[in-house]
Amino acid sequence: MLTGFHRGGFFPHDSGLISGLGPEESQAHAVQQAVRHAAVDAGNGVPGLPRRCDGTAEDVGVSGGGVCTRQRQAVDGAATGAAVSRSDTGEKPEGAGQFQNPFPVLPCMLTAMTDFDSHFPPKNARTHEVCGPSALSFALALAGQLGGTAVWLREAWQGDQINPVGFAPYVDPQQLLLALAPSHLDLLASAEEALRSGSVTLVVMEITKPVGLTEGRRLQLASQHGNAMGLCILPQGMGSNAAQTRWRCSPVFDPDPNADSTLQNWEIIKNKSGTHAAWTVKWNAQTHRINVVSKTAQR
Repeated sequence: MLTGFHRGGFFPHDSGLISGLGPEESQAHAVQQAVRHAAVDAGNGVPGLPRRCDGTAEDVGVSGGGVCTRQRQAVDGAATGAAVSRSDTGEKPEGAGQFQNPFPVLPCMLTAMTDFDSHFPPKNARTHEVCGPSALSFALALAGQLGGTAVWLREAWQGDQINPVGFAPYVDPQQLLLALAPSHLDLLASAEEALRSGSVTLVVMEITKPVGLTEGRRLQLASQHGNAMGLCILPQGMGSNAAQTRWRCSPVFDPDPNADSTLQNWEIIKNKSGTHAAWTVKWNAQTHRINVVSKTAQR
């Protein structure tokens, strides 16, 4: 569970609902709250801070060149020396027109919500979905990173086949069991049995028809019962409301002939227990892990 965040966003200035902060950070946050709401002269507004209503002296809480009683008490109770106007004389201390953020941005706040390792591999004992041109690469990378035995289910009428030589850099072909189902319902039934067995770590299903809420819920229960992960590969725009997450994967195109052609863009477009995010990634065959590629490295 992430701490230090609020559902309203990364930096809940107005709510104050920040957990996991020490005394210094808490005091700094209180100062920021006070400065944010402190009123200054109409001609000396703090740059970058919102004004109230139409921006008049009464609207921003300025009365006779000073701050209102509530704001003055908030500033005095938070810390001394805040750069606000004095309520008695209207004089401004040195540097009053220049805002200095008293609440430093913590590095963990910038990275925790978009940390790739907290999203991939997806949550175990759940069924997830993936779509897009690189959906097969996502499934193979997931099987390789999870390890163990994986079952790959597809309908028998499909003429193409996955090539063991092609996916060998992702997962050992001996660890992948390929099963052909005669119909869509048989595929779902086989997937449910495989998930319940407790003998596999991943069950991949190539879906060609919509999965109803009842079928999707049965797959979720089977995943929990067998402590295995289910992954549905489905066409774009198709999916079940019961899925825990849905990913969209596509290759990164670059007109430069010398550019890395193995880069992919992975995006979470549905997440029942988290946020949406996107990363540029590539597969590391030596470590059998997905690496996030920074924008600098892509240049």
